[in-house]
Amino acid sequence: MVDPVFVTTVLTTLIAGMFMAWSIGAVAIGGGAFAPAVGAKAIPARRAAYLLGIVGFFGAVLQGASVTGTVGQGLVHGEPLAPLAASVAVLFSAMLMAIGAFGRYPIPAAFTVTGAMVGAGLALGGAPAWETYGQFAALWVVAPVLIGLSSYGITKLLTRDDLPARYNTSVIVAILFLLLALLEFSFFAPPEESQSITGMVAGELPGLSSVVWIGIPLLLTVSGAFLGYRSVLHHGERQTNQQLLIWLGSFVAFSGAGNQIGLAVGPLFPLMDSLELSSGIVLVAASGGVVVGAWTGAPRLIEAVAKEYATLSHSRSVAALLPAFIVAQIGIQYGIPVSFNEIIISAIIGSGLVEEGVGDVSPQKLYFTIVAWIMSLVSAFLVTYGVVQYLVNWGFI
Repeated sequence: MVDPVFVTTVLTTLIAGMFMAWSIGAVAIGGGAFAPAVGAKAIPARRAAYLLGIVGFFGAVLQGASVTGTVGQGLVHGEPLAPLAASVAVLFSAMLMAIGAFGRYPIPAAFTVTGAMVGAGLALGGAPAWETYGQFAALWVVAPVLIGLSSYGITKLLTRDDLPARYNTSVIVAILFLLLALLEFSFFAPPEESQSITGMVAGELPGLSSVVWIGIPLLLTVSGAFLGYRSVLHHGERQTNQQLLIWLGSFVAFSGAGNQIGLAVGPLFPLMDSLELSSGIVLVAASGGVVVGAWTGAPRLIEAVAKEYATLSHSRSVAALLPAFIVAQIGIQYGIPVSFNEIIISAIIGSGLVEEGVGDVSPQKLYFTIVAWIMSLVSAFLVTYGVVQYLVNWGFI
């Protein structure tokens, strides 16, 4: 006889996971990756959403394993997380993000899921993983400051009158190509690990590993600088920057999906273990949910972030995207989910101090956004803790 509680748990968990995957595509990365490009009128919001879905799918599949493990198993020590408790955490987190999307306030998935998963784990009798919380908090608090400063510096570089545009752009493209040499992917490494293309080649040529680690990044950096220089000469500064914004947005979408998909798949680990499901299959299915979210829900939030927080020029948009891409990869490297809406808004503010001043950023919008972020983290923790406690007391868990 089929256990009705188990069937309910399976259905609830699957619905919660796919709802969260939709929310990641529509909200978590939807408002960040292409908002600067849309704000600079490099690409329409609807077309950006379609591109977001395609690129985000591949990013989630190829880079999603790192954060998945941390969220699924590393937030609470001791007591294993029951599948029903995990599904409650994910479902409520996705609801908060959906409410934020309709209200045009980007609620960070990293905040809601982390708060909810910790609340569920503690309600089951687990012990706090203080070291992990410290790592999360450090990245969440320090990243906006570093992003704002980086965005300020990049905007300063791009708006210098004494430096021709072809040189400014060459530096940005060179940095981007250097990062490509260091991106880590799961299919370049053994199971449960990831590795960059540079690391893979160095492993295949152990006698030349030092040469490879220097040569490949250097080759790609020089190639990027050359392409940026030639593009400005042949196509002009404006057209080159428009294409650069779309490429940067694609890289941020790729990294963002790889970082955020773990927030949908990680909490499903308890159920996956009991059903003996492959994490790869679940990851692909959740990545499909990201596509649907991007195509159906992202345009609205992309326009909100692009137009309601600041008016973005091409230089400010580039300055917002490049640091976001770097921080996303740092989060993937250490298995820490990051808030892309937090990163992008911080970058917009930093770049705005160069071109238009603080007044170009809506203080009221910024204030309510920060309050919404804090409330989402606290409410996700408290509500999930209370619901799971209720389920435990009544014997459902």
